Amino acid sequence: MHKTEKSILKDVFIKLREGGIEDIISGKLYIKYRPANSKLEDCVIRMIAGQDSDFQRGAITVNVHVPNIAVYGNNGFLAENEIRTNIISDKLNEIVHDCKFMCSGPYWFEPNVIVSTFPYEEQDAHFHVVNAQFNFTRFSYDSTLKN
Repeated sequence: MHKTEKSILKDVFIKLREGGIEDIISGKLYIKYRPANSKLEDCVIRMIAGQDSDFQRGAITVNVHVPNIAVYGNNGFLAENEIRTNIISDKLNEIVHDCKFMCSGPYWFEPNVIVSTFPYEEQDAHFHVVNAQFNFTRFSYDSTLKN
């Protein structure tokens, strides 16, 4: 049976939850969008590409938004919270390289890029993003088809 984008993202959502990502962030796990103006460490998963055939293939991105912290007292200068981004990077890296995550059911997941951290490039956005990306292949054989 072929799955939709939302169904595949829900499967990845469950795998991330089982991997313990929500145990280490202050926010929640979301599909596609996080609440506007959130000040929490929210994890957002999105499909960035998808191809439909007997083998459904695509790419998923996982972004954990980590609020910046004040440095140099209270002068308004904000910087990456490196302690939190390091902890979250390590956990995401652990999850996406875990064989239970990578080779489960009809899916085959493969990391696409090294887990990385970068500043969010929107004006007045005071957070960094920990990012993981992976490709997936899902065998979608339809057993109802007859030869």
